[in-house]
Amino acid sequence: MHTPNVIFVAGDYLFNVDSPTRAGQDSRKVLVEGWLIPKHGRLLNLRVRNNATYHKIAHGQRRPDVGLVYKQFGEAATNSGFSASLEFDDGELALEADFGNGFVQ
Repeated sequence: MHTPNVIFVAGDYLFNVDSPTRAGQDSRKVLVEGWLIPKHGRLLNLRVRNNATYHKIAHGQRRPDVGLVYKQFGEAATNSGFSASLEFDDGELALEADFGNGFVQ
């Protein structure tokens, strides 16, 4: 683990994508991992969209490094990790989250 970076999106959640970190990949197998903390409510579902194909992502994985930095979010920060391994098709790769009102990118 490393010191977490943060991106604020729409004021509703904090997240960082740890990998992939570069546009070009040597293999079609891609590991998508990082962390996401909802600032209000809770995360119900998380997925990666690769063009028109959706891949469910396991979330709620332990990230003690994130918990140390974002103590104000308690267990939501400590258990904010996600990861998924998928076959990548050339094109767009987007992370989408559902907080109860449908998926947002």
